[in-house]
Amino acid sequence: MSGLNANQLISTAIWALVVLVVLIGAMVLLRTLLSRRRRQGERIGILERLPVTGDAELLLVRCDDREHLICLAGDGGFLIDADIRDQGGASNPALPPQQMTPPQ
Repeated sequence: MSGLNANQLISTAIWALVVLVVLIGAMVLLRTLLSRRRRQGERIGILERLPVTGDAELLLVRCDDREHLICLAGDGGFLIDADIRDQGGASNPALPPQQMTPPQ
């Protein structure tokens, strides 16, 4: 080898490994921060969807820190309950869906 003894070669390899580990760590940190920022930017989402009849369904929609229960049918939709807050889990199990007749 031209001018590099064993100690210099080992030292250079260790420094290259340290630089590589730091670069990989920076990439992982950057990816984590960007994905967290993207999730915080999401303001609206459908939490649950429950079919009630062939053309009607209930949607639990989240917007910011509020949840809304909406009924959608073939001829439109309507708001059932607004600003639903989590009560720490339901004390009663959910009832099975029943046949719904559209409003006249």
